[in-house]
Amino acid sequence: MYKGGEDSRSSPRYFLSYMSRSRIAIGLAVMAGVAGVAALYAATRPASPAVRHLRAGNALAAAGNSADAIREWQVAEALDPSVVEAHEALGRVYLDAGALAVAIRELTAVSKAAPNRPHAFCRLARACREGALTELAFQAAKEAVGREPRCARAHQVLGELQLDRQNLGESLREEEAAVKLEPENYELRIELARLYLGLSELSKAEEQVRHALKLEPQGLVAPALLAHLMLEQGDTSRYPEAEQALRRCVAAEPDNAEALADLGRLLLSRGEPKEAAKYLDRVLGVQPRHREAVQNLARAFSALHRDDEARALRRFGEQLAADDQRRKELDRVLTQHPNDGAALYELATLTEREGDYVRCIGLLEAAALSRPDDRVILERLSRVRGLLARASAPSVTRDPK
Repeated sequence: MYKGGEDSRSSPRYFLSYMSRSRIAIGLAVMAGVAGVAALYAATRPASPAVRHLRAGNALAAAGNSADAIREWQVAEALDPSVVEAHEALGRVYLDAGALAVAIRELTAVSKAAPNRPHAFCRLARACREGALTELAFQAAKEAVGREPRCARAHQVLGELQLDRQNLGESLREEEAAVKLEPENYELRIELARLYLGLSELSKAEEQVRHALKLEPQGLVAPALLAHLMLEQGDTSRYPEAEQALRRCVAAEPDNAEALADLGRLLLSRGEPKEAAKYLDRVLGVQPRHREAVQNLARAFSALHRDDEARALRRFGEQLAADDQRRKELDRVLTQHPNDGAALYELATLTEREGDYVRCIGLLEAAALSRPDDRVILERLSRVRGLLARASAPSVTRDPK
């Protein structure tokens, strides 16, 4: 099995990040669900002005009017900060939309005012983890599992945090507990499969993928992961099946970097470097720092006698490996000293290189809390927020005149 860095196809952390690509879209989609949950609690309250705004927000969210719903919840919160349902509704929406700083603020208010409220701590743990507040996330996750031992999401987020700390055995125990609690949950099955893959337990990984395929037979994630497992197992008799699944994924999702990388890898192993190079080059167009694709494209170029390009790619791969090693060192430092501003800033620098602006902002915000007078941190935070805003802005095309 290829032992890559944190962004390699075999890294458990890389795989666990795969499911979170559509955060903002998901956040908008769940607002109606938020309203329904909040309404259950609000219905029994006296109709104070704050509660009336809360109920108005719930109704607007249920009708799909997200912007006005948020405004109503904000008014309810301003009128009466003790209306926990308003904090909860806003916290969930902000969390799923990736607005982590405000999500953490709202969810912290919920956990303090109503610590026994369902999922108060698991949501806070998730927000803190995504916002790079690792120690707060870990404490919230442990609190969540202690208060709600039958909450699959609590075990899931604690498992992810244990993985962040390189505690693979503890991570596996929590992820297995999550699947046991929700065996029909597709996402949890996929996460567990990827964790087994990262631990080189390929047969167990395939068992989980097979379960996932039964849950969503028409999905693309499980077939692509199954194809990857076939390549990892090295059974060439299964390569035709793997190739078929990968080509179907690439046809449906032309920018699926993982499927493209595996298809290129398969073709390279079959002695087709020219065809492999086409797919591997497409990977780097989507994920320029995809370490395994960089390495395999270098091999393909060498086979094609494109020696200068191969050497350049090998040097780039060495830099990626050095970055991966430094990331692991910084993770260890932050496990012991979560408020180390210098380590947080350096990790943010590595994260920005990867284009993960949301996580970079979370790290810089944590660094700024530790070193509030550091102008370098504050200026970089402002710049990266601008990068995120530009990356998130919809493209506008003009009609031809």
